[in-house]
Amino acid sequence: MLKAYIQKCFAEFHARPLDALVFICVFAVGAVGVSVKDVTSSTLALLFLISLWHIGSWKQIWKTLSANERLMLAGLLLFTLSGFLSWFNNADHYEYVKQMGRYLRFASAVPVYLYLRGRSQDLSGWLLAGVAVSGFVYLGFALHSYFINPDLPAASGYHHITFGDAAMMNAGMIAVMLVSMRFPPRLRYVLFASMLCALYASILSQARGAWITLPVYLLLLGVYAVSIRGIKKRMLALALIVVLAALSPMKDVMVKRYHDAMNDINEFVSGEQFATSIGGRLAMWDVALDVWRENPLLGTGLGDYDNDLVRYQQAGRYASIDVHGSVHNIYIQTLATTGLFGFAASLFAIVLLPLRLFSSAAGWDHPLSLAGIVLVLSYALFGLSESWILRAPVVSMYMVYMAIMASSLCRANNGDYRYFFAGSTDRGLADADPDGY
Repeated sequence: MLKAYIQKCFAEFHARPLDALVFICVFAVGAVGVSVKDVTSSTLALLFLISLWHIGSWKQIWKTLSANERLMLAGLLLFTLSGFLSWFNNADHYEYVKQMGRYLRFASAVPVYLYLRGRSQDLSGWLLAGVAVSGFVYLGFALHSYFINPDLPAASGYHHITFGDAAMMNAGMIAVMLVSMRFPPRLRYVLFASMLCALYASILSQARGAWITLPVYLLLLGVYAVSIRGIKKRMLALALIVVLAALSPMKDVMVKRYHDAMNDINEFVSGEQFATSIGGRLAMWDVALDVWRENPLLGTGLGDYDNDLVRYQQAGRYASIDVHGSVHNIYIQTLATTGLFGFAASLFAIVLLPLRLFSSAAGWDHPLSLAGIVLVLSYALFGLSESWILRAPVVSMYMVYMAIMASSLCRANNGDYRYFFAGSTDRGLADADPDGY
């Protein structure tokens, strides 16, 4: 089956070379993501440009969308609109334009989604195939970075937090494939190894914000495993992941970073120290809330937070912390810079409406639904300690993943990804096999 599918793909590539480019780019987003510069942004730009070529079909495709799909796309447009509205209070026009470029990526996902829904070929298989091998790629970059600078967090291409978040999110999606999809035994072992590699890469990055997603993954997959028949091997796989994490020498890195975080919080609360990693974040959040109170509806304006922080420091508030344009929290960031309107739009566009779509389109236990829920929850949790909405490659990665998986899930045939892996995602077949193989 896999051989026949590959032959079919090559025949289609020969007949439609543009499709071949799209498939390769989508695979690259899953495989290398933010470990190589410009991959995610270039893929989003390519899909956007192709969608403009099909602008004549947008109206007809929009009519075929479900209510949840339309709400999600409208939420993305409203979130972008909140950035435009913040212009009324903006003072730093250069930074405004720079950050608005990130917000426009959310709006660009709307025509991309319409294009994907109107395609005859599905892209989810190529994305998931890239994710399946991403663990080896991310670990390779992490080890290369570690051997060059063993005293620094592992990174590649972009900031180490961006790198660690992407590796962790891909590990969660590979875990979804292992728990919810059927594969030949050898391919299952490869996927399991790739997942462990992605986890190690994230640990080497020392991105603490990514680690808080681990218990969420285990809880979500545990609930899924006990909600269907044939849970023995699935639960065994989850237990093995926990044991390996506990016995891993990398656990010392996680424990150390946890204790460092607790010390930073205690020092901040006691008023003794603010110029620490966690203490600096808490101080910036405190200032950001005061900035929001000055402009509650539309915020201080995109790109103005650093100027406001300097103003508060000159007044004697947190003078020892470094000045950043990022609040290191997407929720407080949008509240301070775009006000209540932007805060509400961010919750609906980035978290609530995508979660509603993924959980209701085909049932939350569908493999693509489960993967989509992992995607949304990951970015929602990353946002607690990182302003990733201001990082262009991270926004592009989220938009590409979400658009491809959501459009595939809402298609009548639910995509061709099962043939790509020469396995099955059919829940009836999984239920019929007590071992899940």
